[in-house]
Amino acid sequence: MAKSFKLVTVQPESIPGVVASAAYGGGRRVADIPIGEAGDWAHKPGHVVWIGLHEPGLDVLRAVQAQFGLHDLAIEDALKAQQRPKLEQYGEALFIVARTAQMLDGRIAFGETHLFIGKGYVVSVRHGASTTYTLVRERCEASPTALSAGDDFILYAILDFIVDNYMPVIETIQAEVEAIEDSILAAPASQHQVGRIYQLRRDLLRLRFAAIRWWTSAGAWSSRVYPPLIPRCTPCSGMSRTISGGCRRRSSPCVRCWRSPSRPA
Repeated sequence: MAKSFKLVTVQPESIPGVVASAAYGGGRRVADIPIGEAGDWAHKPGHVVWIGLHEPGLDVLRAVQAQFGLHDLAIEDALKAQQRPKLEQYGEALFIVARTAQMLDGRIAFGETHLFIGKGYVVSVRHGASTTYTLVRERCEASPTALSAGDDFILYAILDFIVDNYMPVIETIQAEVEAIEDSILAAPASQHQVGRIYQLRRDLLRLRFAAIRWWTSAGAWSSRVYPPLIPRCTPCSGMSRTISGGCRRRSSPCVRCWRSPSRPA
């Protein structure tokens, strides 16, 4: 018999840097919660807490740390916006840094998303150029069956969104480079055009470096260099998806396609 989760009307306090803080049960939002109650909700069977932060202060990060027992070094990193893409394990929790990218004024503007994930919780921390994850939350809430898997599916959804947002950046640069090439074929290249090509090349190399760093970290995790924190889906997580593009087994539900072994492909 399926569990029934009742919606609880608890309003979180308004704190600068806190975008959203909610508890989910059975794949459905059951409460908007204050940070100070997040730990209690995360320990409830069948529940997961999803907190979204945007350039929070140290006081907010310390409050989150107190709820989930996060490591001091990870909190220190999450406060700064100058981290390289990486994946680190602290006890039974993962700390992930992913590089985000947007086109602003003709240049690639880079930002960062720091993610804390453990049993019963996911915390995202955005810095710099980054699209809000409100759309990710809405999509997840529209798929309660997938969201009922909890923390691993939320992690996959955020990472998938970050990777998908690389494509508009690449396509914009590709279109501009092709336009410059067409112009050069019609007339000698100007100093501005040559300079612009080198500028775009430099930006793309930075994006490539960020992607390679992430690929290396994700590859290590999916190859089980890191002990699996979520046995039911490892290594078919969002991180594995970004480097392999598919599932490696069908013995358990997979967050790549989110179907069970008995469901047709």
